[in-house]
Amino acid sequence: MNLALRPATHEALERFRLRRQKLLQLRALLCAAAIALAAFALIALLDRAWFMPDALRPWVTLVAYAGAAYAAWRVAWRFIAQARGKEGTARLIEAAEPALHERLLAAVELADPKGGVNVKDSVEFREKLQEDVASALEGIDWNTKLPTRTLRPWFFAVGGVLAVVLLLCVIPGLHLGGFMARAALPFANLERPASVKIRILEPLQASALAPIGSEAPLIIETEGPQPAQATLEFAVEGSKPRRTELSAVGTARFEGVVPVGQTDVRYRIHAADAITPWRSLSARARPRVTEFTKTIIPPAYSGWPETKITADQGDLEALDGSTVKLTLKTNQPVAKSDFVLNPELPEKKTLASTATPEGLLTTDITVQPAHSSWQVTLKSQETGFTNEESTPWRITTIPDLPPTALITEPAEQIELLPDEAVRLAGLATDDVGLGSVKLAHAINGANWTERDLPLVKAAKESPVQTLLPLAPLGVKTGDALLIKLIATDLKGQKAESPPVRVIILEQTVDPRQRDWAESQRRLALKADRLDEQTRELRKELDKVRKTERNARKERDPDKAKDEAASALASAQEKLEQVKAQSEELWNALKDAARDAPNQLDAAEAQLLGKKLAQLRREQLPELEKLNADEIENTEPLKRAANEAAGHASVIADALRAFAAEDTAKIAAQESQQLQRQSRMLTETSLQANRDAEQRPKWQEQQRALMAQAKTLQKDLAKLDESQKGRFHGPVQEMDKRISETSADLASSLDKPDQTKSPEHLYGASDNLRSRLQQAADITRGIAEQTANEAQQRRENLNRQDNPALAKLEEARNHLATAENATRDPRQSKRQDHDGLTPAERAQKQLTEAAKQLQEQAELREQNQATNTHAALDMNRASRAVAELARQTAEAQKIPLPTQEQAEKARRSNAPPSEATKALASLKDQAAQLAQAGRAL
Repeated sequence: MNLALRPATHEALERFRLRRQKLLQLRALLCAAAIALAAFALIALLDRAWFMPDALRPWVTLVAYAGAAYAAWRVAWRFIAQARGKEGTARLIEAAEPALHERLLAAVELADPKGGVNVKDSVEFREKLQEDVASALEGIDWNTKLPTRTLRPWFFAVGGVLAVVLLLCVIPGLHLGGFMARAALPFANLERPASVKIRILEPLQASALAPIGSEAPLIIETEGPQPAQATLEFAVEGSKPRRTELSAVGTARFEGVVPVGQTDVRYRIHAADAITPWRSLSARARPRVTEFTKTIIPPAYSGWPETKITADQGDLEALDGSTVKLTLKTNQPVAKSDFVLNPELPEKKTLASTATPEGLLTTDITVQPAHSSWQVTLKSQETGFTNEESTPWRITTIPDLPPTALITEPAEQIELLPDEAVRLAGLATDDVGLGSVKLAHAINGANWTERDLPLVKAAKESPVQTLLPLAPLGVKTGDALLIKLIATDLKGQKAESPPVRVIILEQTVDPRQRDWAESQRRLALKADRLDEQTRELRKELDKVRKTERNARKERDPDKAKDEAASALASAQEKLEQVKAQSEELWNALKDAARDAPNQLDAAEAQLLGKKLAQLRREQLPELEKLNADEIENTEPLKRAANEAAGHASVIADALRAFAAEDTAKIAAQESQQLQRQSRMLTETSLQANRDAEQRPKWQEQQRALMAQAKTLQKDLAKLDESQKGRFHGPVQEMDKRISETSADLASSLDKPDQTKSPEHLYGASDNLRSRLQQAADITRGIAEQTANEAQQRRENLNRQDNPALAKLEEARNHLATAENATRDPRQSKRQDHDGLTPAERAQKQLTEAAKQLQEQAELREQNQATNTHAALDMNRASRAVAELARQTAEAQKIPLPTQEQAEKARRSNAPPSEATKALASLKDQAAQLAQAGRAL
């Protein structure tokens, strides 16, 4: 039997479920629509009345959506689940159709698709129930049972809300439609509706590209009511928005810039109550060069190798004429590149360039002074950006400077004999390399003759050391030889050294004698300073004595103490100055002694050294007592200061006399040579100047003579300086006359636009000869006078005993006194004014004598002429005297006999005591050393 639900029952159940579900869904939709429209209207009104922040408005909209969905679920969607399954649908149908009450649900529950195999009750009843229910359901119209009019309230609700919204939308100033759209679309990028309309003219696109680190121009126009101002709001990712005011251009136009950093920028415009949608600028890098590879190819003549440099900057520096091959690597592919020379100048030039398959850009640039800078313009293949913000790179042209040539020896005009040779020293240099160095000479300004000197090819520096013999050149007395160096670099540029004139004389001044005279003048200046400082020291010591006397009378002890301390400090300062100056003079004297040109000059240095050593080893050690904590008696100090001042004065006077003698001798010799040369030129002037070939040679000889006359004038000035103006009148008059006649003769010599007659040249030459003859007579007289004075100083110094030997004699006498004191103990305690016993005084004098002998020996060793066995013997004598001083100190430790022992020994004629023997032996040794020292 068929106990299953009939097809009509199944169909009725499905039609009911679908109809009910449709009505519930429509109710949910109407409910959600009504609530959402109302919420959107409220949000829109709030957004209109209040600038709702962008961060708040989307979330309010989402809350409205959530509320509408909840209401729809609450009102309808939750009831759709009640019709799930046949039992649930049957119950709902029975509730909707009372005629089927307790029949449809029973039929559903009692239905058996297996035909009643397991049914225990009445099968006929079940089959009958299924048939009756199917028949009852066939005539039911569910659209009528579940009519759409049941949703009328919801339609009214939606219509009412919609009517209100439409009514509000027609209000012109409310702009509800736009605000409703902003409310309904929470995250949409929409403008804010307003009466003012904003139109962005630049940038045109809402999403555009902009270079990193640039400022994108912004231009807007407004329509409608004119706003008072417009504001740019911009933001980058990860930071808060910022605002800047735009500049007004006219009444409806505003301009500004959008700053673009390293990241993308969003921006929008505010004007009155209008806000544009967000727009964006994507930051992209401009094209630029990231690596510069420079291959420098120097000029071929330089011989320099190529140099390859890789750097992050494009400045170029190379030798003039070099070619630089540039290879540039960019940060991105470029569509166009142009290389421009001198881009900032009107005469700019575009260079040819190529691009490699790897995207590298190459070009060649010639380095020359006309090219000061270069620049490459790039256009990006991706963005179209250019590198317009780049600056030109500098081109530094290293010029190939001309070479230099300099003669260092002789540094100035010299005089030589015809059979001598010129020792030439010089230096030739070039910044790139030397091609050749030549020595050129000309006799009397005639044709120059050149000869090559040895040179390392392409060397940048070439020292010159050569010898030019005069005999092969055929020069004779009176000729003037001009010498110069000629240097040629690899480029062919030439340079010549200033010519040096060599005057050929029959007799010349020894250069060593000139150097010696110069050193004597320097020594005289140092000695004068020492003399002045010792006198000042003596004055300060007088102030110390005066202050001590006043301190005894002064009622204010503190004031007297301060004055005494001040005077003592000043004296101590002067003493330090004297010591320093004496040390400086001693070192200078040793240097001068080393270069003494002859035996006489070396002997002068020895004489002066003895006096200076005495000052340094006798008086200065005594004056060291100024630095003691307490000064008991100033008399010994004053006596030492007086002696020091006397020695310094003697040294200064002697050095001044010696310097004057040497300088005057040189001036006299120079003037004698000049007057002979001038006389010879004057005698030949008429004949030589009438001969076209001889005329330039004669005039060159005259120029050499005038140059030599300037040397004489310098010697006269040095003589006047060394004598402190003693011969100032004659010297000044000579200098004036020589200058006037030399100038007259110089103006008479041939010039490109002037030629004087031979007679005129004869007169000018004769005037100079006359002045030089007068100078020779005067300088000869001065030389004789200074020589006599120097000889007197020399004899005075020679007559004086050697201070060291004098000290040795005094020590012997004190040793004799000490020996006698050992025989009479009553005399052994006697002391001199310095508080010293005879033995102590002898020890002190021996020590001073040893030091003086040592310094005299040291001075002798400086010069080869005096560094003989005598210097060695003096050195030995100084050590022997020092040993004698040590033995004297040891002898003082030997106990002396008592008075009774001495009396007893004298009466009994007993042998002398140990102390007597020791001192007697020391006395004899001192006598022997003094005798040996006088033999040196």
